[in-house]
Amino acid sequence: MSISGVLTMVAREHPALRHIKACGPAMREAPLERRGSDAMVRIKVENMTCGGCAKGVTATLKEAAPGKLVALDLEKKEVTVAMDDVAPLLAALEKDGWQAKAA
Repeated sequence: MSISGVLTMVAREHPALRHIKACGPAMREAPLERRGSDAMVRIKVENMTCGGCAKGVTATLKEAAPGKLVALDLEKKEVTVAMDDVAPLLAALEKDGWQAKAA
């Protein structure tokens, strides 16, 4: 079993560790589905380089857009959010020190 498989298995069993899945390949394989009328916006985050960065970016976006779907691709340094307007997300990311631009 791969390390990401083990981490995914552990995350399923321990709700406090669910953020681990955001860093593994499983997150890239799962498609992000639209909900309601929200458009999908993609953001490039140049300084998102590791799992800790991914966790920080995700936390910033979930705070800026509560209840919205957030998916990330660490290899591409991209985040996809189910939201119509990218401006508040970019502002929140930049405020927290992330180098972000619309993809």
